[in-house]
Amino acid sequence: MSDLLTTGQMIDRLKVGEVAECVAGLLKGVELRKVESKVTGKFHLADESGLTYHLYLSEDSLNCKWRIIPEFVTFDKAMAALMEGKTVWAWKDGEKQYAYKISKETGDLWAVRADGSMAVVTKIAFFEEWTIGE
Repeated sequence: MSDLLTTGQMIDRLKVGEVAECVAGLLKGVELRKVESKVTGKFHLADESGLTYHLYLSEDSLNCKWRIIPEFVTFDKAMAALMEGKTVWAWKDGEKQYAYKISKETGDLWAVRADGSMAVVTKIAFFEEWTIGE
């Protein structure tokens, strides 16, 4: 399971199009999606019926613990993103396992574990779940 975030941390980290779920607190089970706005990002709560509401900072929302729901992509999309110079993450059991990145300077393939340890590698481990980073 990814790290639990306070409401403030979630607001800072959630990107347009991503979804966060309240996993502890009075709003437990409520999902929140950040939507694009011309002036500023807006947050919308979504309930089971699909209705959406603006997020207001209140005792209920401030006391939530959130997790950002990963947006998984196919292996092909992950490898295409890797070739474009982006970092891709391999996931297992809801946890990030490895980040893969190609060095612009040397062309080396780097693998970084979630704990921060890293090494140049010659192979990419097979995982079913992938996300694309920056």
